[in-house]
Amino acid sequence: MAAPLIIGNREKFTERRLRAWELRKSGASYRAIGRELGYSYDTAHKDIQHVFRTLIARTTESAEQARKIDTERLDTMLLALASKIRDGDVAAIGQAIQILARRAKMYGYDAPEKVEMSGSMEVVQVFQQAQLSLAKKLADLPIIDITPALAALSTGGDSGNGRH
Repeated sequence: MAAPLIIGNREKFTERRLRAWELRKSGASYRAIGRELGYSYDTAHKDIQHVFRTLIARTTESAEQARKIDTERLDTMLLALASKIRDGDVAAIGQAIQILARRAKMYGYDAPEKVEMSGSMEVVQVFQQAQLSLAKKLADLPIIDITPALAALSTGGDSGNGRH
């Protein structure tokens, strides 16, 4: 006897979540969803988050299925080329390499290429000299205490320069 009650509750939750999802898609806030369906903001938020998790799981599952189908297609193509590759057919070898490159891209096997940034020692030295020159100029600048001006601004008073 308990099973029908659980199924009934599950159906009720599913229906409620679907109604909440439709409201959210139409632009309703969580508070508006709660008011419309007669429950709290927190319940509306939990319902929408549950729908998001379900959609993400289904999307991930669909992507995995698509990847599996593509892998099977690539395997079939490689198998069809196998005898030609064994016979040394250069065109078939090229096609196999393209198939393997596609598989590597699909599964992310290839690491991003590293690009080395370099320059001549002269460029590096000019840059270092410019850094030193700038550091010296900054060190020679006078230190200005802006504390009184900040205090005047925070209290809305005069900063001492006669302007507001």
